[in-house]
Amino acid sequence: MAARPLLRLLEKMIEEKGGDAYILEQVASNVPVRVIVEEFINPKTGKPFNRGMLHYWKKLTPEREDGWLVAREISAHNLMEDAADDIAAAESSMLTPADVQLLKEKNGFRMYLAERYNRKDYGKVDPAAAQVNISMGEGFLAALRQYGNAHAIQAQPEQKQLPEPMEAEIVDDDPISDLL
Repeated sequence: MAARPLLRLLEKMIEEKGGDAYILEQVASNVPVRVIVEEFINPKTGKPFNRGMLHYWKKLTPEREDGWLVAREISAHNLMEDAADDIAAAESSMLTPADVQLLKEKNGFRMYLAERYNRKDYGKVDPAAAQVNISMGEGFLAALRQYGNAHAIQAQPEQKQLPEPMEAEIVDDDPISDLL
């Protein structure tokens, strides 16, 4: 695979910069992946590595991938702080309606990203996702237990028993044949 030598080279360059901690700190600080990879120049082409190489790098170890997710959760908090800072700065200045709309859109996008990066703290609860499963059978049985009909629940269903065989005598008297 042609990408493996490049991936090893990128990994070596990242280690020289500070390793996983350096990259994850950049991710947590909301530095775009495009900007992060611009620091790492491919010596064969003289151009930065592409963004996909950094994503391959993060998937090399499960610990690194878990660290990336934690860094994204932290970046969600940073996004919300940036939004609050923008609003505080806007309160002290005169804004035109266009400025207000731009600020609203910008902070709306930050909220969107924060919801994706950290669903636990910023995600919206979808009413359709909150489901309640009610089993009428369980509720009915609970009601029977509550009102003293537990014996009806715990009893085994009665099996139909056949009647005991009877002794009978076969008589060859045929009343119709007597009439003929």
